[in-house]
Amino acid sequence: MLEPMWGVAAALCEQLSNQSADVRKNVVFGLVEVRLTVGHQMFAEHVMPQLNPSQQKLVDIYIKRKKIQTS
Repeated sequence: MLEPMWGVAAALCEQLSNQSADVRKNVVFGLVEVRLTVGHQMFAEHVMPQLNPSQQKLVDIYIKRKKIQTS
């Protein structure tokens, strides 16, 4: 059931290094939505290892912002 989600997440991770700032911004927003959909544990196991430390930190920041907005 979640396998298509991992394909999307992998494609997003690849685009996180895109030259376009707009693409990178939208990729981060997409990864935040994936995280909110699949949960912390699955996201940490399947997606975070594909990101470098600075990308992980950026995604974490936006996850926290999204949680505050929805609270």
